[in-house]
Amino acid sequence: MLGGAGSGVAEILRDKQFTVPMLSLGLPDNHIEHGLTNDMLAACGLDATGIHQAIKRAMQSQLAPILESA
Repeated sequence: MLGGAGSGVAEILRDKQFTVPMLSLGLPDNHIEHGLTNDMLAACGLDATGIHQAIKRAMQSQLAPILESA
């Protein structure tokens, strides 16, 4: 994923020297097959289940070093 709102927000935070965890989700930079909106979002991981899984993965990867050192 290139560009988009998440990249813009990340750049502003970086410029202001804010260090915060951030997860950017978006459409892939390739052709998406036509279909029902819900089906297309699910195929890109942008339905409720896909977003939930992405957040869980991000949180686990951020917490893993903390939990391993405890």
